[in-house]
Amino acid sequence: MENKAPFVIGLIGGLLMISAGAVGGIGLWAYLPVIIALLGFPAEVAYPVNLLLSVLNWVAAFGGFAVIFGSALFLVNRIGTGRFIVGLGAGVGIFTLIFLFVGYILAGISPIVWPIILLNSPGLLGAVLALVARYMARPATD
Repeated sequence: MENKAPFVIGLIGGLLMISAGAVGGIGLWAYLPVIIALLGFPAEVAYPVNLLLSVLNWVAAFGGFAVIFGSALFLVNRIGTGRFIVGLGAGVGIFTLIFLFVGYILAGISPIVWPIILLNSPGLLGAVLALVARYMARPATD
């Protein structure tokens, strides 16, 4: 039970995402079927990949619920699986946040205002908290 704090932070993040109706995504993995087709692999290879991506997209569509479930896995020391599910549910990674803040800079939005933007967007704040929980979780030391 060493990962209580990441669980609580993930729980709060998931609840904020649920309240905002925020969902995750599978990001760049969605382009995998296109890459497979471009490389000339047969349809027999593309079908299972599409099926797997459909399942991952389904998990990500539950957003906050996936974050809460993944965070609960931290409590039973399933850190890798929990991080994966939290990442799917949050649909946001460190690169997404970097691009978001670069966009704010390019739009001329002052860094002083960024916390206000986060606090006024429960979905985004929940995703940021989920990301924090994901990176805080550590395997138990016996």
